[in-house]
Amino acid sequence: MRIPLALIFLLIAIPCYASNHFYDPSTNKLIEDVSGRKTLDQIKKEFNLSDGTEMIALSKGYGIKVKNKKIETYNLAEEKEAKEQEKKASKDAAIQRISTKLNLSEQDINDLAEALE
Repeated sequence: MRIPLALIFLLIAIPCYASNHFYDPSTNKLIEDVSGRKTLDQIKKEFNLSDGTEMIALSKGYGIKVKNKKIETYNLAEEKEAKEQEKKASKDAAIQRISTKLNLSEQDINDLAEALE
């Protein structure tokens, strides 16, 4: 009986997940409150952070980055898609360079790729 209750709890909790992040620009620390219950004052005391510390609440599907001591939020799905497109473009460019160097036709490249899978 314990396993189904735990599974039900996870199914309910995961879609509602939101997290709080705290960023201290003076130390460049980014802290995630995984419990989602701590206040800004509690985090400041626990990690000995400065008064300039900010709290950032993120909803499901978003991430956070710190660039040049500035906070940026981004959509995780869009970021994943952009990385996949970049990886595919890089792979296609590498295939093109190799086929040019080895003087291979497109059919030769396809046969080689099929043999390597």
